[in-house]
Amino acid sequence: MIKLPLDALVSELEDGSEAAPEVGDVVVLETVEGEVVGINEDGTAHVELTTAGGQPIEYVEAEAELDEEAAEMDEMAGMEEELMAAAAAQDEEMGL
Repeated sequence: MIKLPLDALVSELEDGSEAAPEVGDVVVLETVEGEVVGINEDGTAHVELTTAGGQPIEYVEAEAELDEEAAEMDEMAGMEEELMAAAAAQDEEMGL
């Protein structure tokens, strides 16, 4: 999934006014630019999209993956703190 500024999706109506799309609307990206980042033996290409309508494109999955990794690291840090506290409590009980 890609993330674009809403301005890149605004279309002009017959009366000259502009309309932004709403959730569920189908949009047409007329001017999309990208970079070929790989070519396969089967004659297909991998293209990383860079702009649409002159606006930069961001890939949402990359952000989601980073957010997931950060959440996992936070969870691991929390578990480490719990284990250290439990070990310290056990040491205290044993008189160490």
